[in-house]
Amino acid sequence: MKFIIHRGSKEIGGSCVEVSAGNTRIILDAGLPLDYPGDPKGSKLARNHFPSSAAHVPKVAGLFQTGPSVDAILLSHAHADHAGLLNHANPKIPVYCTQGTSKMLLAGSIFARQVELEKFRQKTIIPGKPISIGDFTVTAYSVDHSAFDSAAFLIEADGKRLLYSGDLRLHGRKQGMVKALLAGVASKSPRCNGSARASAIP
Repeated sequence: MKFIIHRGSKEIGGSCVEVSAGNTRIILDAGLPLDYPGDPKGSKLARNHFPSSAAHVPKVAGLFQTGPSVDAILLSHAHADHAGLLNHANPKIPVYCTQGTSKMLLAGSIFARQVELEKFRQKTIIPGKPISIGDFTVTAYSVDHSAFDSAAFLIEADGKRLLYSGDLRLHGRKQGMVKALLAGVASKSPRCNGSARASAIP
């Protein structure tokens, strides 16, 4: 298993992480930087493909440019710094997210001019229920964040495990979620081989 942080390791937001194994490539989030100078919500630009947004689209072959195919985008939650570039991504790539994230994106597109996720691209992922995406097994876990139905992802392939937390908080009113996350990961393996949180400050 290999992973590349295309953006997000040296800034808050703008998360875009690639994980590959065998012949399978998946992308974890596709967000706009929080300091994006256009529309404050980072959505009008992504939706209308204004030319000035080009500098904020990472050069990821198969995702935003031509190149080897990407098998899936895993979306941790509906905030623009994690989902704001979905409309720039290859529309043939399925987007996996929780049902709540799907509804949040729909509401945001209707009422706040945020990114719209077309129905035909959506694949619902149920927290706690593993799914197969090519060479990967992916399990979503609910996490406490200000965006409804946010998720972390445990990604397994080649005998390795990667935990992508997305955004989560330990101080919120749903502290049991992080305990469930840790218990779920521990039940898979005594320890996780690696972790990536694209929005972390280095």
